[in-house]
Amino acid sequence: MGTIWKVFAFSSAAVGALWAQSSSNKAIHIPLGNWAAPRMFLPSSTEISRAARITGGAGTASAMNITALAAGGATAPLTLVAITPCRLVDTRAGSGFTGAFGPPGLTSNVERTIPVPTSSCGVPASAAYSLNFTVVPSGPLNYLSAYPTTFQNTSILNSPTGQIIANGAVVPADSNGSFKVVASDPTNLIIDINGYYVPEDLNFLATAVTTSNLTIAPVSGTGVNPGTHVAPGATTTLTANYSISPVGGCPSCIEQIVVGIVGQTNAQGCLYDAIPGGGVTNTGTVTLTAPSTPGIYLVGVRSALQFGCANALPGGSYGANIASLTVY
Repeated sequence: MGTIWKVFAFSSAAVGALWAQSSSNKAIHIPLGNWAAPRMFLPSSTEISRAARITGGAGTASAMNITALAAGGATAPLTLVAITPCRLVDTRAGSGFTGAFGPPGLTSNVERTIPVPTSSCGVPASAAYSLNFTVVPSGPLNYLSAYPTTFQNTSILNSPTGQIIANGAVVPADSNGSFKVVASDPTNLIIDINGYYVPEDLNFLATAVTTSNLTIAPVSGTGVNPGTHVAPGATTTLTANYSISPVGGCPSCIEQIVVGIVGQTNAQGCLYDAIPGGGVTNTGTVTLTAPSTPGIYLVGVRSALQFGCANALPGGSYGANIASLTVY
């Protein structure tokens, strides 16, 4: 299964062959790349940082390796959802980015809020993000910092000689899924994203979901390791409140509320399997078996019109997703 990282430090250091530099110290091309990110992230109620300056010969840039910044006192582990690397911010003129994500570049000691959920990368509001920062400074850059709400007095990277340099970090977000950046000196900034972090366990995606003739609101999940995850192949029980009404004007027909893991061939169980008559509101449970491969899985729900639950399970399509399940 490998090591589960709670906090981490890494650096992409000088980007070397990945960039070219003109006499005006502006990047000609900074291609989108990928970088290592920890599968687990444990926010801390206090700032956790470890500076590991990478230095070279005269005139070379340097970078800071730092662990994740504080995240509002949260202590529950978060799990990485990896995505195809996407360019989130590019403040260089002509980059094609606009608003908070585009020009102009950063000015000295002026914060900029990056509202990740409104970006073109399609990333939802999350507790933290896996990011790679590249600076294209106009001169010496003492530091670049990123944080959820309040300046943390930590450096993502620095470039004392004014060269282009990149570094990766996990940055916690505020309650809206945004984070802030600030630079000590004028610089253009490029930010790429390759993942975001979500709570573990059976994480309910909404208080209530309505699909077709069904309204369902998950209320609890049991059978998981407390505060952590579900082991591969282990079971967990989902409890949900539901309301179901007749389908197709057939109050005497048998109906099911079918629940399963999105992507699997068949559903796993039914919250309801009876004749709703004029409609039924109740609470039901269904036992889910976690997949054998670690990862984050969506839990889907649909209504069906079959003779019994066993006949309703085949097929892996769902009308809505009601929860996510973290497996490792």
